[in-house]
Amino acid sequence: MIFPQMLPVAMPNLENAMIELVKDTSVLYMIGLTDIMGKAKKLITNDYGVRKLEVYLAAACLYWVITFVVSKAFRQLSRKCIREW
Repeated sequence: MIFPQMLPVAMPNLENAMIELVKDTSVLYMIGLTDIMGKAKKLITNDYGVRKLEVYLAAACLYWVITFVVSKAFRQLSRKCIREW
């Protein structure tokens, strides 16, 4: 009984947690797994730093798209949960 009542209240916090998880993937690069910024840095070093701005802008756009999609998905899920309960 508590879960259906809790879900609409907890949805914004879950959304923020998911977005922070996406943003914090650069920690994986420190561990050894490559992420978006890790791939960008490798691409820059392979090109001897010629197109730094373009590569970093592409990585930023990719992060923005991922967080935008996650945010929209959680908003839709939140609206659906509020309508159902």
